[in-house]
Amino acid sequence: MDPMILAKELGTALKESEEHKAYQKAKEQVEEHEAAKIMLEDFRQQQWALEKKRLAGEEPGQEEMERVKKLSEVMGYNPYIREYLMAEMKFSQLMIEVQKTIADSAGLEFPGASGEKPEEKKTE
Repeated sequence: MDPMILAKELGTALKESEEHKAYQKAKEQVEEHEAAKIMLEDFRQQQWALEKKRLAGEEPGQEEMERVKKLSEVMGYNPYIREYLMAEMKFSQLMIEVQKTIADSAGLEFPGASGEKPEEKKTE
């Protein structure tokens, strides 16, 4: 059994999944509506800026956090963005389950599979 052949088959199966089809459809809807597209891109940029700060060891300012929170709330009123984010989440959950299944089958530990955060793991 060649793992690369199986990986390609898995990729095809994922692409044909209902989760992927819903994600693609929702993505196309956002792309067709300029206001939704701009709002989502702005949100992603602001989210990424906060994450970069966190990764650099900096604490984002309250104003930055509030701006992202408000934008998130406003986006929730846009049906195209709301549908896109739900479809994205469902497809991401499918991908996580696939990764966990592969790791389990290979006898590997999947990070976060037990539900505890890495920093919560107990050392013996």
